[in-house]
Amino acid sequence: MADRLAGCGIALLTANQGVAEVELTEPRRAVEDAVGAVELPAPATSDIQTFNHLGRSSVFRNAGGKRSDEEVVVDGNLIPSRNPDDLPAFCRTAGDHFANGRA
Repeated sequence: MADRLAGCGIALLTANQGVAEVELTEPRRAVEDAVGAVELPAPATSDIQTFNHLGRSSVFRNAGGKRSDEEVVVDGNLIPSRNPDDLPAFCRTAGDHFANGRA
């Protein structure tokens, strides 16, 4: 994996709350072992609170980011949307983006 990811910037998108610790730490460890630093962007600027089953566990630093209240946003090859109501616009935009070889 390290060869394929050499020189890549890696971000693991996450929520600020309700994140199972193992579902964040295991992928993060695998990517860090392969390429080094990993960013953890989340919707809010607060830290990321993980849970271990039903009890609170560790707190991780949020990598930051901008929040946008638009149907869909294109930021390089990252194409997020706000909610399920935005899926038609998301599907149209993502399809156009990747079909036109912009990836």
